[in-house]
Amino acid sequence: MPRRNRCTGELEHPNGCTASAYVVSSVLALVLVLGVPLAHVMFFVDASPGPTDRCAIASGVDVETHAAAMALYYRYEIVDNVECTFETEILRGCVADDAAVLRFPRYPPGALRAKNVRDVRDEAKRSIDAYVDAADADGVEGGDDVKCEKPAASLAPTLTRVASEPYLTALSGVAPVFAAFAAAAADASSSASVSFVDYACVAAVDRAITLIDEAFAANGASAPPDLSARVVAFFAGLSEEERPQLCAIAVTDASPCEERDTDVGSLKGSDLGFGRCDFVEFADVA
Repeated sequence: MPRRNRCTGELEHPNGCTASAYVVSSVLALVLVLGVPLAHVMFFVDASPGPTDRCAIASGVDVETHAAAMALYYRYEIVDNVECTFETEILRGCVADDAAVLRFPRYPPGALRAKNVRDVRDEAKRSIDAYVDAADADGVEGGDDVKCEKPAASLAPTLTRVASEPYLTALSGVAPVFAAFAAAAADASSSASVSFVDYACVAAVDRAITLIDEAFAANGASAPPDLSARVVAFFAGLSEEERPQLCAIAVTDASPCEERDTDVGSLKGSDLGFGRCDFVEFADVA
């Protein structure tokens, strides 16, 4: 039967252990039994390969780099500019502008930023899921054994802007992937196919154009802008290596657009721009 120690005031059990010692040992046991295996699974066991990972590897693309570059497009959001208050007009000379714009949400370091990164990656997976779900050439939907070439006709419906006019005609001679979509649009029996890495790049730009259209509509524009010439210039400026792999332009002194990451933002990961400029920056509409 436990008795109270006259010096410390704690209850001691016959084996000499105190109540606090039992608590500590219980917590330690839980950490060893549950925490260690969980940490092993989360940090030391490689995640199961995605259904399109082998497609990226077969194209000479690093899977993680490709996923990060594609996620860049999915970080954009349409937001209203901050309206000026009486204080900011005086202290900062602020000019009120509530126009809808595209920009990256910025998050402080910590759990919120980590969650945002996970959410963005999940959102970017939609292009992967759309590719996996598209019917193969034999009419069978993708499964565990995903084909790395899919019919352009089955992928075109997943692209709301690029696979329609005026982009389809303007881009038909720029890259093989657009020629495939144009052939499928002209002939339903066309056997033109698109690789996964090409599709992922086009889907990312398609999302950017869709967001731009929505921003213009939010600002009262009567019709969305025709960015076909800029899309042509964007893809024509990419090398054969850049176009399918990253769908972004490496930032150099000769780049047609300015990378919007600040030095501090790049170091701290507030922008996660990966040191490249994408179509939104290239079109200078954000």
